[in-house]
Amino acid sequence: MGSRLEVDTHALRRTARDLAVVRAELTGATAYVGAIADDVGHPGLAGRLERFTESWRVHRERLVDAMEGLDQVALKTAETFEQADREIAASIRGAGDER
Repeated sequence: MGSRLEVDTHALRRTARDLAVVRAELTGATAYVGAIADDVGHPGLAGRLERFTESWRVHRERLVDAMEGLDQVALKTAETFEQADREIAASIRGAGDER
């Protein structure tokens, strides 16, 4: 096992932001897909699209529920590692001053 731990907190912050965007897009997709069914102009196609929309709504809601809070977990992880890094650096500087 190595003696070095590296965490890309910028990547964690990007992941947090991306997760929030994906979750918002999935949440807002219901109105968009429903509007498309009204615009297709063919009753059979509109009916199939509405059935698909309803099925996808259920799965999308499950996915959104599963994603709940993941963005905050990634952000908090980045913040925790950054804080630990600052504290370790301060401790090392302090230990150097005592010599």
